[in-house]
Order: sequence, then structure tokens, then C-alpha cells
Amino acid sequence: PLPEDPLHHLPRPAMKGAVVSCATALAVGRAAHRLLLPGPAAAAPPISPRPSLDLSADTIAIIEKMYKRGGKMVVATTGSGGYALSSLCKVSGMSNLIMEIRVPYDVESSSEYLNGVPEKFVSEKTAIDMAMRSHQRALELHSRAVIKKGLGVSGSPGEEEQDGEALEAKQQDPHRYARALCCDGGGRCVGIGCTAAVVSTRPRRGKHHAFVASFDGNEVRVAYLDMSKGARDRSGEDTCIGALIIKMAAESVGITVSSEYLPRALRSTELKSTTSTGDLLNGPRAIPISPLEQLIKGRASSALFFECKRNKASWVPEPKLPRGSLLLPGSFNPIHRGHVELGLAARDILWKLDKEGSVAAQKRPLFFEISINNADKGGIQKCELEKRLSQFESVEKGPFPVVVTNAKLFKQKSVLFPGCWFVVGFDTAIRVVDPKYYGDCKWRMCFAIKDLMEDGVRMVVGARKSGSGQLSTLQDVYRKLQDLDQNIFDLLKDFFVEIPSDRFRLDISSTELRMRAKKSE
Repeated sequence: PLPEDPLHHLPRPAMKGAVVSCATALAVGRAAHRLLLPGPAAAAPPISPRPSLDLSADTIAIIEKMYKRGGKMVVATTGSGGYALSSLCKVSGMSNLIMEIRVPYDVESSSEYLNGVPEKFVSEKTAIDMAMRSHQRALELHSRAVIKKGLGVSGSPGEEEQDGEALEAKQQDPHRYARALCCDGGGRCVGIGCTAAVVSTRPRRGKHHAFVASFDGNEVRVAYLDMSKGARDRSGEDTCIGALIIKMAAESVGITVSSEYLPRALRSTELKSTTSTGDLLNGPRAIPISPLEQLIKGRASSALFFECKRNKASWVPEPKLPRGSLLLPGSFNPIHRGHVELGLAARDILWKLDKEGSVAAQKRPLFFEISINNADKGGIQKCELEKRLSQFESVEKGPFPVVVTNAKLFKQKSVLFPGCWFVVGFDTAIRVVDPKYYGDCKWRMCFAIKDLMEDGVRMVVGARKSGSGQLSTLQDVYRKLQDLDQNIFDLLKDFFVEIPSDRFRLDISSTELRMRAKKSE
């Protein structure tokens, strides 16, 4: 890039007439060429500083407070919002809060960001969808950072340099990832969405207005601004919308904004040559969001819950679990000691195996999983889900993180959580290799499990003692595979990992506990 603008070195005569012309282009080229010539250059006339987008003192103060508060925020805006984005970039400390800024301006870009074409681009629903997508994006970025910092499965670079006590403490915490995602950082993830229609190159028939929404994982806040037509130019309308975005973003991280901040921006941007008919501002109003309702209505595929009673921001939608995490699926109606011991035994057994390959290996994160759609037992209602989730706060050796999904099959679960290892009891393992769940085709069963293996999925199996005293182990699963076909056994035997019966044995089921409870009533 040239150190100076060549236009400032043009002789005055060359600037006469049309600026966009062949003569001007030739003069600019010659001026640029002279700058590249060796030797002393002629003294150039002084260049006056170019006007910049000045920020008001209150805008700077608000953004500084936001950055001081910190958090994880992704902002997405379309149709307008340049003033807000520029303001955020001009104040130091941006990396303390802003993770990403997106401007999906084109129809295709907006549709891709929202995973579908909205019914109406400038609407409250679209703004809310953008805020929720931005919140999801913030969680995705935060999840990656958490895993890279060594809170995932295997040791990360630099962990070997930590002192032994610190490393051991991290390894001994089975909920390090859930805690970092739900409580330490995930609870501070915020998404901002804005969609607007402003002054354009052609007169606009509809309103000049904007919808701005924020989503922090627990509630949506949305505001609407309807600007008087003809009262401002495009820059003025963009400044008003930008002020609303900054106000909503600040309030989403707990910063109080003066009630006069936005009206002041509206007044200062009006054109003196026009008479405003008045602007309309509605909101912001809060809309509580129930993660379970989102799952039941199919608007989300999964949600992670942890320490629900102890921390307001106790859940995150669409979590990204580290590869190799342990997932223990079940209905947990009710949860009992056997479920907990099964998960902890699997975690300890695999830790020993992992340590053989890496000294810095950590205990794998352990998650319980409830599907709202069970392959054998049907759907679960919201009130029942809330009841089952509350169990994980008071269960022995708890609390435990719980993932609620709408995936009823293991293949669907593996798509949501690639590379996760499932922890199951014997009853589930024997059903997994039952051809009746695959259209009574043993080879369809074989290839389905083989696909899971290629995705890095494995199944850790605990033993089960029946009411008659018979002990069922992974060896019984192997015998069933051999009875089906020796070739199938050879292909699938490495899919399973056994928990020795002397380390864990399940002697009771949730069904038995429910029957006992009914008898005692």
C-alpha cells in the first residue's frame, strides 16, 4: 500500500472536471508512479485528517463497562448495525467479551446462518432466531476453548509442565468439562441478533424499523424500533439501530443503561430540514425459554444440565462433548446406586487403560443421558423430565451432568456426540446385538454397529445378576454373536469393553425399585 493517497499529490488542474474520467485515472496513475520513483520526492501538500465515526462519551462508557464485565458474546446483524460493530471495535478490551461478529447480509448467507429461509427477514422471530443461533455459536467456540485447555479427555500440550497436585486435581474431577461449560463460562455466553430495514438506494414502501434480540440461555429479550420515515439519512438510522444493539448487548451482561441513552441518539440523528412524525420504541420485553420445551417441540436436539439448583445458568443447548467422553443412557425412573456405580466403574477402568498410553491422561468426562423418545418406552412429558433431572442433584456422589436428547437410537446419539463411548448394562448390550431391532437382519445389525465403530464409538458393558441369581456378562453377548455368525463376532468383538464383575455388578433395576415403591404405598 502507498504511504499517501495519490489524489493529494495531483496538481489542481488535473482535478477539474469529472472526477470519474479517463483523464483523472491517468493523472492518478502518474502520481502513483512518481511515488515509486527513487530519489527525493517533491514536497506534498499537508493532508487534512479524514473524518472518523466519533463515539459519544456515554457509548464509550457503556462499552468499557461491558468489556470490564467480560463474558462470551457473538453478535449477528443484517440490514444495518454498522455503527454498533464499529463502536465495539473502536474501544479497547474487545477480546474480553466479543468472540465473533457476523454480518449475514445476503439472502443465502442469512439462510445458512439460520439453517433455513425465514418467513420474513425483518421480523421479531428472525431476530430471536439470530440471537439463539449466535448464542449457540458462542457455546461452540467456548466448548472448543474448554477442550483445548485440557478439560477434555486426553492431555493437552503443556499439561505435563503442571505441578503434580494441580494435574491430579484436574484428573480427579469427573465433571470438569460440564462445570466449565455450564457454570464457569457457558452461563456467560450471550447471543445478539438484529435484523433491520433502513434507507436504501430506492424509496422503501414499508417501515424503516429494526428488531434486536438477546439470548443468554435462560431468556430471550427483544426490542423493536420503528423510525420516522424521512427523518434521517441511512447513517442516522444506522446510528439509532446501533445504539439499540449496544444497549441490548450491555443489558444482557448485566450493565445498566440510562433510559435517556437511546432517545438521545434518536434526537441527535434527525435531519434539521425535516419534521419528524415521531419514533416508536417497544421493549425490551423478556421471554423465558424452557430448554425442555425446546426439545419436546423439536427446536433443539440436545441440552446439557448441571447443578440445576445451584446455578441460574445451569444448562446449555446443543453441547459439544469431547471425543471419548462417557455417555450413560437410560430412563432413570428412578436413578439408583447401580447407575452411579456403573458410570464411575467405567470411568476408572478406562482411566487405567488410558494411562498406559499417556502419563497425562485424565479421567474421562462422565454424562448421564435421557432421551425424550425411547425406542421401547415412548415419549416423556415435561413434568416427568423435570422430576427425573432433579434426582441428579441429590443422588449419592452427585451432582452429575445430564444430557437430554431427542435421539432414541445409538446411531442418532453418536451423530450428536461424535466419538463418545456409551456405558451400558448387560440388558442394553444384549438388545444392541438383537437382529429384531434391525428388521430381523443380522447383517444389517452388524453393519450398523460397524458404522459406529468407524465413528470412534465404543460400548462399555457392566455385568448383571438376575433375580434367579444368574450372572450375565459381556461373554454372554459374545456367545450370542458367535451363534449368529462367527464372522460377525470377529467384526464386532472390539466394539465392546468389559467392566470386570468383581469391579461392578448390577443387582437391581429401576423397574424393581418402582414395584417396591408401589407395594409400600
